[in-house]
Amino acid sequence: MAVPIAFRPLTKYADFNGRARRQEFWLFWLVQFLFFSVLNSIVMALMFQSFSTISAQTDPSNFMFNPTFMVLGQVGNVISLALLVPNLAVGVRRLHDTNRTGWWLILPIAAFVVGLVLFLVTQGGHLASLFTDKYENNPQAVFSLIGSGFLMVWLPTFVGSVVLFVFNVLDGTPGANRFGPDPKGRGVTADVAQTFA
Repeated sequence: MAVPIAFRPLTKYADFNGRARRQEFWLFWLVQFLFFSVLNSIVMALMFQSFSTISAQTDPSNFMFNPTFMVLGQVGNVISLALLVPNLAVGVRRLHDTNRTGWWLILPIAAFVVGLVLFLVTQGGHLASLFTDKYENNPQAVFSLIGSGFLMVWLPTFVGSVVLFVFNVLDGTPGANRFGPDPKGRGVTADVAQTFA
């Protein structure tokens, strides 16, 4: 029995070799998005229902200990953790399909870390002064820090994510590349096709 393409990354759980088609990559993400959207909607509905049943006389923090949505939330966390490796593997194989190394996958994380270090090195003194009386009545300095954080941390991370998104949207290399044969079967010559016939 053939495994549907949306679940194929689960059968190749930790396989970082070879290539993955766009269809395999995006359908796997779509199934996860739909699953977690439904799960989170149920958790939020149960949480708000629990919160609304608390009377004004009781402690409002008690709603956090409703076992139903707490357990569902933890189940979602465990499933997310279990899907981390196949997500990384299919991401690497997808980059392989475009003839790029899987190390491109860390581009947004690397941009975030480098940007954060740069922000802390250049703005660390201003950030520390923020908690003193020096900046108490100086909103311009606060907005300057926010702007610097945006330019040094958020913007490079966003650009790295867009670059990775574009790589994942691009069609794979027709025919075989350095990571293996084309998963779509393109580039097979007539001589090779006759040997398989």
